[in-house]
Amino acid sequence: MCAALASPVTGGHEARPAPQFKFRVKDIQGVGHGSGEWQGKKAAVFFFVALECPISAGYSAEIRRIAGQYAGAGFIFYAVVSDPTVRASRATRRRFRDFGYDFPVLLDGEQTLAKRLLIEVTPEVAVVSPAGELLYRGRIDDRFVSLGKYRDKPTRQDLRITLDAIAAGHTPPARSAPAVGCYLPEAPKHRRNYE
Repeated sequence: MCAALASPVTGGHEARPAPQFKFRVKDIQGVGHGSGEWQGKKAAVFFFVALECPISAGYSAEIRRIAGQYAGAGFIFYAVVSDPTVRASRATRRRFRDFGYDFPVLLDGEQTLAKRLLIEVTPEVAVVSPAGELLYRGRIDDRFVSLGKYRDKPTRQDLRITLDAIAAGHTPPARSAPAVGCYLPEAPKHRRNYE
């Protein structure tokens, strides 16, 4: 189980441009990934997820559906684990294989990506343009109203609305939406450069 759960989070952060957003981080297979991978794409979509968060795990099927539906529309997808205790191991690979993700699962133990993209809970999503602008940050949909209070079906598909707008060449109607989930674990005190 996750150590702490969060109520809807706004954190006082508004989505904002992230000029020259660059990163280089390894995935659970040990393969390096960076911002150059989404040049020529409509946007990069980062799903911040956690192995021990039941809300995050509960979204795995919807995450797969969204990635499957929109990958052919010019989007690139990543799952991001910002937990310093998760390592690239056989057990980690097996657990994420059970989620059925067929896109890279990045290990962000230093929480570099999470901090840059203003992520506070899992599951939470960030959509970044090829130019590095943070187009959207927040919930996938509104299925979870608050802790312990959820709908059987969402009434608003925030991420799908965002991706549809971007695919059509429009600005997303909302820059952020509050996410409900497990707080990210405490970041490590020291800093380490990625590759």
